[in-house]
Amino acid sequence: MKNSKLCSMRIMKTYFVFILSVFAFVLQSRAQKNDYYHRISQETHPFSSGQSGTGANIDVLYHKIYWRINPDTTVKYLKGFVQTNFKTIQDLVSTISFDLRDVMSIDSVIFRNAQLPPASINRSGNIVTLSLGVSLANNFIDSVRIYYQGVPPAATGASQGYQRANSSTAGNYITTLSESYEDRDWWPCKADMQDKIDSMDIIVNVPWASPTAADTFWVASNGRLVDSTITGGNRTFVFKTRYPIASYLVFVSVARFNRYYRSVNVSGTEIPVVYNLFRGKSTSQYNSILSAMDDMNFMLQGFSTRFGDYPFKNEKHGYYDGLLGAGGMEHQTMSGMATSALTSSRTLAHELNHQWFGDNVTFATWNDLWLAEGFARYSEALAGEIMPSLGINPFGVRSGIKSSALSYSVSVWIPDANMVNSNAIWNSSYGGAVYERGGMIVSMLRAMSGDAKFFQALANYQTQLKGKSATADSLKNQFNTVLGVDITPFFNDYVGGSGKGTTAVGGKGYPTNTVNWNSPVANKLIIQAGGQTQSSGSNVSYFRGPVVLHLRGSVATQDTTITYFDWGGGNLSFAGNGISTPIPGGKLSYNLSFTPVNIFYDDSARTMSTGTIVHVPGLNDGSFSLGNTASASATCPAPAIMNATLSTTSDGGFLNPITLSASAGVPAGTTVSFSPNPVIPGNSTSVLLNNAQTLTPGTYSITVQGSASGVPVQTTTVNFIINTGNGPTINTQPADVTACVGTHVSFNITASAATGFQWQLSIDGGINWTNISGATANSISLSAVSVSMNSNRYRCIASTFCGSTVSGTALLKVETAATIQTQPLPVAVCEGANAGFYITANALSPISYQWQISTNGGINWVDIAGANSSAYNISNTSIPQHNYAYRCVLTSAACSAPVITNVATLSVRKIPVVALVANPGTGLLPGATTHLNANVTSTGGANSYNWFYNSAPLSFSGNQYEVDIEKIGNYRVTVMEAWAGGPVCSATSSLVTIQALASNKLFVFPSPNNGQFEVAYYNETGNQAQRHLTIVNASGQKVFDKVFTINGSYTLLPIDLRQAATGIYFVFVYNAAGKKLATGKVHIR
Repeated sequence: MKNSKLCSMRIMKTYFVFILSVFAFVLQSRAQKNDYYHRISQETHPFSSGQSGTGANIDVLYHKIYWRINPDTTVKYLKGFVQTNFKTIQDLVSTISFDLRDVMSIDSVIFRNAQLPPASINRSGNIVTLSLGVSLANNFIDSVRIYYQGVPPAATGASQGYQRANSSTAGNYITTLSESYEDRDWWPCKADMQDKIDSMDIIVNVPWASPTAADTFWVASNGRLVDSTITGGNRTFVFKTRYPIASYLVFVSVARFNRYYRSVNVSGTEIPVVYNLFRGKSTSQYNSILSAMDDMNFMLQGFSTRFGDYPFKNEKHGYYDGLLGAGGMEHQTMSGMATSALTSSRTLAHELNHQWFGDNVTFATWNDLWLAEGFARYSEALAGEIMPSLGINPFGVRSGIKSSALSYSVSVWIPDANMVNSNAIWNSSYGGAVYERGGMIVSMLRAMSGDAKFFQALANYQTQLKGKSATADSLKNQFNTVLGVDITPFFNDYVGGSGKGTTAVGGKGYPTNTVNWNSPVANKLIIQAGGQTQSSGSNVSYFRGPVVLHLRGSVATQDTTITYFDWGGGNLSFAGNGISTPIPGGKLSYNLSFTPVNIFYDDSARTMSTGTIVHVPGLNDGSFSLGNTASASATCPAPAIMNATLSTTSDGGFLNPITLSASAGVPAGTTVSFSPNPVIPGNSTSVLLNNAQTLTPGTYSITVQGSASGVPVQTTTVNFIINTGNGPTINTQPADVTACVGTHVSFNITASAATGFQWQLSIDGGINWTNISGATANSISLSAVSVSMNSNRYRCIASTFCGSTVSGTALLKVETAATIQTQPLPVAVCEGANAGFYITANALSPISYQWQISTNGGINWVDIAGANSSAYNISNTSIPQHNYAYRCVLTSAACSAPVITNVATLSVRKIPVVALVANPGTGLLPGATTHLNANVTSTGGANSYNWFYNSAPLSFSGNQYEVDIEKIGNYRVTVMEAWAGGPVCSATSSLVTIQALASNKLFVFPSPNNGQFEVAYYNETGNQAQRHLTIVNASGQKVFDKVFTINGSYTLLPIDLRQAATGIYFVFVYNAAGKKLATGKVHIR
């Protein structure tokens, strides 16, 4: 009863705190302007890292989800909507995509308060692509809402998703498990751990009876329960989470739950703790479950002190009953537990640890799944350390993990091909390796780092990547920073990869290490890396990592553990409290508080390796070294024996004799010996290369190995250098050759005492040379030389056993006939103009030009003196040159005939004669006209005319132009005579001036008229003046009276009397002073 009373008091206290926290959170949520919370992130998402590639152009900011769930329906039907608020991460975004299984139906999609047409919703397999009908700029925030329904798929293998089950005590219920790809089975999402959802509101509507009814359903989901409303026979639960969350960690469970409330304090924050357990269990069952779960509150505090505060402390932690498909699942803020695992402290601790490793910091892709499962697996042993009362034996847990880890032949890192679906991951060896081998990798990190640095690195990892995703490299970088040492070799050998990839660089198998030891004096231990073998099928040539040794003295209290890091290549570091700078020589020396008697290899199960301990009585911390500068040189031919001096040194007073041998690099036909051998450390020995006279010039590097009792074998390199000797004397050098295309040429040398020849070719003027295959005689023949070989250069290397001599260079010049690229074209000009003929031609040698002329149609040709270039120009052509023919003769290279161009003809046309004549004359009165006639003397071409009035062009092209009193002025005409094929020859007439004639007559025209007519009177000054015009009828009444401004000799004054009666009218013209100038009459009819 004591435990029951304590339990009920804790329930009342924590429930009160929980209600206050919920109330405060609701007020805060309602105060926000937006219906979602956007975390400002320093991350960018340049592409989709999810398996399907959806959502590559958006960053998911927020989801608002509504589900209607009734576990008691005949089928596990799900209906609701998912609203996604997103920000574009690319420019010109017009489509977005989500993951959703094809068995789920989409009812509608709402975008900007309007329903997308069905054609804008494309479904291909399990991908939904929405065409938005607009183009969104980069960094643009918008949202879509997808209404959907259906029956999610049944569980198959490791794929669970959304399932309906039956509890013998609580009846039907709904539970979900989305790891790895089953989130898409039951809700539309962007399944991508690198683009976490910044925040979510989850609304679940379920059937509801009275609170005491047996069929009352409660809901478990992520985040805090901030509201629940009962409406009739339904209840709506509202959960809010404001921490970034991966889509596969989203869950919902609806069941007939009993709810139990607790709290746990972390760094001054009282964290609500919630347990949802199936109804119908016995009191003893509930007590056992609650006791086990309550232990995890202490564990949560313990993990917080080691990894950083519980990452979701502003929302909740808890467990719920009824998980299917696994013993536990680390849904963010509330882990699902199989009913059979509710009292398993190891499983409860495992899932709790995932809130840090997997939820707060999520693996970026499924390749690095071990970053979650390895830490959670190791936490089962850590839980036993933190809380011994749990009854978990840390060594027993580690031992079991190690035994399993050694049995797996795959790497802990998963290649791309092995993560195509959940079955490929979980129902394969990788599904076990991520736990067991992953757990041992975590154990080795702790062993090599020591607790202080191990937990510091993990706290940094949790803090700096809070709410984000990581790869193995992310974890490695945190350890590198804290340790001050780059442990990339360890990650390569034991992990095998980071992020996406196709092939593991390591990570398969495990090492078996041989460790030599000796205690040469009291309280001193010498450790030596005696060698390593790898398990069958391993892809690692040498595992670089920690080695843990258990030391015991002669009494029980003399007991300690040491750790060192084996870098390979004889380099070791002290480890266990950080990692020291690597020490060469393959040995470490420890000063102890006791003299070790027995040493055991990793009997505490902290590393993923096995080993053999060998006591070597002669082992001490002294050693020897071999000199690294020994060499000897000679000029070819070398002497029969070459001698190089090799020094040795003694370290720490080591005097055991060194036995020397040549282990590699001995040239064929020679032998190596040493004098003396063995040699005492500190002395020198001669390294003798026998039969060296047979060697050609070069450097011969021989590996010398020294071995002595009690110390590692040492090696060095001794170089024997044979320098090049003299080459043969070349008596006859190769000579330059000029040849025609298609002919045969050869180059020759003579060299005394030469034993070999090699001809070389240069095609870049002698800068670079290449050997000519098969050209190994003293002469080389080239058949049918081509244009491409022009300017090639040739030389020969004459050689003997000891050296070579390079000959002089010979040039090959290939000549060809000239090739005409551009033929001369016919030329047509007007007489007196210049004419020209032009050609272009190519040849490998200089071209000579000679232009020729034919005056009789090409029958006879005569060279034109001085016409010796590619162009021929004729100045001031004349009519007699019409139809002369021209061509050019090209000459190039002695091996080709002259080349003659096509014939081009010169056409010379006579210039036309034009006379401009005015008819009847050049003087005009108002109402009269004259005609300007262009009289042309043509030579046979087609004529056209351009007219000019006062120097300005007229839009007139005929040969006769009519002029009236208003167009008096200066006229001229240009005639252009065009010939078929050219040219156009033109001539311009003399200037003709049309003038106004003086008269004292008043001009009225036309008369008779319909009331519209013009009046003009001579202006003798031609300057601007005023005229007063009056018109009266036969009765003397004025019908028109107006003052006009005039310019020039005559100005036509327009009159409109169409409204006047027909008859005779009288017209009077006055000057500005009122003096009458003229009188006339007009007849309107």
